[in-house]
Amino acid sequence: MQSRIDNIVTKTEDINLKLEKMTNNLQLPNIKTTDLSWTNYRLNDYMSPISYDLFVYPNLDTMELKGKVTIEVKVIKPTNLIVIHGSDMTFTDVKILVASQPIKFQIEYNTKFNQFIFVTKEELKEGKDLTIEIDYIGHIQKNFKGLYISTDHHADGTKSRSAFTQLAPIDARFMFPCFDEPIFKAVFKLSVQRKTTHSTVSNQHLLKTETIEGNPDFVIDHFNESVKMSTYLLALGVLEDYSHVSITTNETKSPLKITLFAPTDMIEGRSALALEVAAKSVAFFEKYFDIPYDSDKLDLVALSDFTYGAMENNFAVFFRTSMLLYNPKEDTKANLQMVTSIICHEVSHMWFGNKVTMKFWEDLYLNEGFAKNLEKMCANHVLPDHNIPETIFEAGDADALKVDAFKSSMAVSAFVNSDEAVVARFDPISYKKGSSIIQSVRKLCGEEQVRKALNEYINTFKYANAESEDLWKVIQKYAPKDMDVSISDFAKCYLVQAGYPMLKTKRVGDKVEVTTAGRYLYLNSEEDTDSKWNVPVFYTTSDNKSGSKWLKASENTIELPINEKWYILNDGIAAYFRVLYSTEEYTALAKQLVEDSSKISAMNKMMLINDAFNFAYSGDLSISVALDLIKFVQEGKEDNTNLLSIIINRMSEISNLMIDSDFDLDDQFMVQLLIKQYMQVDWEKIAVEPPKEIFTSTFLKSMCSYKTKECAVKAMNYFNNWLKDEDSIPSMYIELALAQGLREGKDSSAFNAIYAQYKKTRSPHRKAMYMIALTKAPRIEDLKRALQMSLSPDEVPINLLSNYLVGLLKNKKHHHIVWNFMKEHFEIYHDLMKDDKTILFRFIEFMVESFSTEEKLSDVKYLIKKHQVNIDQRIITKVENTISKNIQWRHHNEKNFTNYVINFVESKKN
Repeated sequence: MQSRIDNIVTKTEDINLKLEKMTNNLQLPNIKTTDLSWTNYRLNDYMSPISYDLFVYPNLDTMELKGKVTIEVKVIKPTNLIVIHGSDMTFTDVKILVASQPIKFQIEYNTKFNQFIFVTKEELKEGKDLTIEIDYIGHIQKNFKGLYISTDHHADGTKSRSAFTQLAPIDARFMFPCFDEPIFKAVFKLSVQRKTTHSTVSNQHLLKTETIEGNPDFVIDHFNESVKMSTYLLALGVLEDYSHVSITTNETKSPLKITLFAPTDMIEGRSALALEVAAKSVAFFEKYFDIPYDSDKLDLVALSDFTYGAMENNFAVFFRTSMLLYNPKEDTKANLQMVTSIICHEVSHMWFGNKVTMKFWEDLYLNEGFAKNLEKMCANHVLPDHNIPETIFEAGDADALKVDAFKSSMAVSAFVNSDEAVVARFDPISYKKGSSIIQSVRKLCGEEQVRKALNEYINTFKYANAESEDLWKVIQKYAPKDMDVSISDFAKCYLVQAGYPMLKTKRVGDKVEVTTAGRYLYLNSEEDTDSKWNVPVFYTTSDNKSGSKWLKASENTIELPINEKWYILNDGIAAYFRVLYSTEEYTALAKQLVEDSSKISAMNKMMLINDAFNFAYSGDLSISVALDLIKFVQEGKEDNTNLLSIIINRMSEISNLMIDSDFDLDDQFMVQLLIKQYMQVDWEKIAVEPPKEIFTSTFLKSMCSYKTKECAVKAMNYFNNWLKDEDSIPSMYIELALAQGLREGKDSSAFNAIYAQYKKTRSPHRKAMYMIALTKAPRIEDLKRALQMSLSPDEVPINLLSNYLVGLLKNKKHHHIVWNFMKEHFEIYHDLMKDDKTILFRFIEFMVESFSTEEKLSDVKYLIKKHQVNIDQRIITKVENTISKNIQWRHHNEKNFTNYVINFVESKKN
């Protein structure tokens, strides 16, 4: 190992191939970059890697990354082309050996696709093994990709610097030269040179630590060889000022050591939940799949600087601190549920995604759609009192249906041929629509049959790759034989077509006629007459009669034997579509909700109301009908907190759409609608049921924002107590207390107090809470400070910047000031985020969520063009369509909405 290091060090003075970084591309003076021998986005399939032996020395002081990689490769087809990925690195030595003998080659470089093309003089024969040895110098990245720097800011003002990998989806090439596509699985042996004051964590156990003769300040950590896996799953953390806590669980088939790593000043009191949930999750999936976990260790690593919520690296999962750490004394039940769900999601990947991996990113749902679906099952098992299926409807199916109602949306399984398109695949379509389709399959086939099918699928393709068709062939074997539509045909129409159908109903004699109205689209200017779906129509009626029937792609209409007072289609949200009822049916359903809402299940009420509010965007349904459907809650008898949350959220969206109007009676409307519900809340008695505690917190925050007098008084009392001691009030009330303190502040003292705690706290959940609270500042002097903070990564970390800016935009009192400031400083925001496409497109999407004027649409188009925002064109189209949808809502509904609200509020005065 020593000779390897000497080789790298000496070669740096004698660079054979100099690769100079110029903007985001590589200029290779001595390497051919035109008239290339390979010009495809995808690597060729002429060979496949067997193993990587990788040494890296990341210097956290200079940000230089020295490395040597030896790749053993199997030739599959005769060729003289070896194509691999590599970016932002200098090769100092390259050898290609066949039968241990070096061969001659030339190098080309594709700057567009970050591909090194080795053109060998002699043809490489099928079945032969070859070895590629590359010494290189690269960089520790600063933009959350490859091996990147992560800085922890401590309460005493000091900083510590660690380095972590984020190689998914396409960034292993920034850390080492490799075949950087999921299909090219191999085993990895990793060695890392580090300071003795640092520590390391990786996928496998540490094999040994080697001292370096003559250099006592450094050592080399050698890790065991990995299982066969894709490049994006390789993990490395070089840790400064980290501590760890371990447990060994026997709940799993074999003893499993679970270790949580976190910054030393954050770990105390915050590790127990994650360790417990991880143990229960592994045990749950081992039992569910009847397939053992692949290792005797699982590391959970908390990172302060992280783009994603978490990353499922094999046996070493990386998390944003707020997604892993939890302290019951300072955090809420909502935090507990989020941490649990995230851990369940990542652990499920050890089977779906890691053991069996999609061949390429076009089938990302095979990883993320399944993980999202399995997450729900696991979290419901770990937290049975949280009612997870209902709780996540809003952030699951409802979100996917919203995103998927534009013609620009992508199919779940869609061809991708650019880095931007790959990154864009990580959206609600792959995750949430994918999960919804899988949930429908569970309903159609039966849970046990699906479980057996997944067992066979994983065992068949373990340590290998699969594509969509492979999965559905296996599931089809276990599906009921008497189905009118095959499972594979059902799944295919939802997977390869974007969007979803809208069904319309009307009564014809003693039956109900159900007609497909084609694809549902928000924008009246868009249409899609070509898409067809096989739709399983499950229904329930007022007399508790239930049934189902297929509306096949070849049919336009079916009849259902329904003659009861009312009925609900898509019972239990069994499939992925929306239903538009006749005016008479909506009247009957609204009447039933007023008389006894318990006769309609919670899931069906959520679906019914959510669909109605969404149909108002397209003009298919008057907003008055949607508002009629929620009037029943004014009696204060609805006890399903998830339904109440959906009502509050839909009304909040409307309020944000009208943020620049003078209309202000919507708050009074909400007070009158929910006041009886509010009067039932006992502030001093925290709910014992987690869903109620989670709801009560957000419900009271909303009631206070509506200027409910008693709510404001109580919230201000809590704020005054918080000023004395932040731990003196229940965690569930801190957020509403901060908001009230800012609302009633006569000077900057409230803002200053919140800012001080924001800088001081090491609780990731509290830090996020304080950060968003600052965006709500009603005083112009405080708002200006909050805006200035957004320009500095030391004040607002880049990975949280989009959330912070959206919080500022929702500052109803000063929305125009915020937007003008953001337009003026857009170049700064773009420069901060442009190197991480995930952060950038998340920012652009979130930014326009509530924009609803032609002026803002013009502003956004101008900013994107002026600053050459480099994100996938579909995302730009989606952003523009979102604003157009909101403009259309105002055109269809604003007058009716204001009149309805005025009449409702006036009626309560009489």
